[in-house]
Amino acid sequence: MDDTTFQLLTVLFTGIIAGMLIILLLHRRKGENAPAAPDQNIIALLDEVRKLPAQVLHTVQGSISPKKGKLGELIVYTRLLSEYDRLIPLGQPVDFIGVKNHRGIDFIEVKTGSSGLTKEEAEIKRLIEDGKVRFVLQRVESEVYRQKRLDEL
Repeated sequence: MDDTTFQLLTVLFTGIIAGMLIILLLHRRKGENAPAAPDQNIIALLDEVRKLPAQVLHTVQGSISPKKGKLGELIVYTRLLSEYDRLIPLGQPVDFIGVKNHRGIDFIEVKTGSSGLTKEEAEIKRLIEDGKVRFVLQRVESEVYRQKRLDEL
């Protein structure tokens, strides 16, 4: 994670925590009928605050990771355009198929950070490495029907 992203997340966490503290304080004041001991309010508030950073971090990371992966794919795609004669975006189960005329075909998977291959991606990699890749031509035969005249029926 670069410094700018870290600073952005720090500001985001600080704002979220400050907002949650304000909401908790306002909520507790509205819900109080009888004044409670100040120590109990502070302890309860601290317990809630201790839970926040882990919950917020998990939520933010969960929403950032897919976007970070898609951005990585876009960056790699633009770089690969100059390396291949034809680049076919698939998305699933691999990100791209790159065709180099008269030289070969590559199956390309883009990963960001330390993420690894999924089971499906690993299986595809194994099949390719074992030489179990084929070209299959599927032909659909079509017949042209001519209309029969009434007197032929």
